[in-house]
Amino acid sequence: MSKPREFDPREMRDMLLDHLKDVAHYWANLPQAAVDCRSRGISEAEYRAEGIVFSILAMLDGVAVGMPAFNLTVSTHPSDPEYLRSQGENWWPDGKVVEVAHEDWHPHLRKTSR
Repeated sequence: MSKPREFDPREMRDMLLDHLKDVAHYWANLPQAAVDCRSRGISEAEYRAEGIVFSILAMLDGVAVGMPAFNLTVSTHPSDPEYLRSQGENWWPDGKVVEVAHEDWHPHLRKTSR
């Protein structure tokens, strides 16, 4: 038996991609009977896409089985602040963690319109 150790970057990438593959498979194969999109006035495709987003956010929060929480960190191009300032636009602050929770998803859907 090998000694316990940290996962290496390749292993972490593979586990993350395997989890995302499982999420996609789950939502793609959810039985039609479980899809309650008519009451919300959206298509089945949109219902499933929203479910995938929710599942990914849950994974990022660390509530997906077997996965830790993840931070979303802004990574901008070094010229962004200067360029966007010159255009009169706001910019993302480099290196900041974006705090979002899976619980934010459904309230956000209700308050925004397409």
